[in-house]
Amino acid sequence: MGLNRNELTTVPAELGNLTALLWLDLRYNKMTTVPAALGNLKAMYSLDLRGNPDLAALPEEVEQLGKTHGGICNIRV
Repeated sequence: MGLNRNELTTVPAELGNLTALLWLDLRYNKMTTVPAALGNLKAMYSLDLRGNPDLAALPEEVEQLGKTHGGICNIRV
């Protein structure tokens, strides 16, 4: 799902309900936070958050995506 270049500051936690989502592109927005609910996206193989200079840290639940299924989720910050 491509949501890049939309000046988003956050995304709804309900995205975490899309458990079959494979990729999420949030590049070049104005993200300041990422909902912990994105950690529910166990099928995801790519989460791209590059170009969000005000994004301080990822919730632990989201960081764990990079370790699920043998680390196949590529998280770019």
